[in-house]
Amino acid sequence: MSEDYSCSDIGLDCDWRASSETEGELLRLIGAHFVQVHQITDTPADLVLRVREAIKSKTSKTGSCRGGPS
Repeated sequence: MSEDYSCSDIGLDCDWRASSETEGELLRLIGAHFVQVHQITDTPADLVLRVREAIKSKTSKTGSCRGGPS
């Protein structure tokens, strides 16, 4: 499973995207991006909530297809 995030998902005019195997690592990447690009060094609680809500979990889909023709 991977965790995915895009700045545009929280309304920022930014095309940056990141993925990681864990939410913790993804949050570290997002924090570093916020400091380097958006000059956000003190993250307000409402922004943290918006970021967490925007993170999408993806699972790899393998195996058989259910409900298809037999």
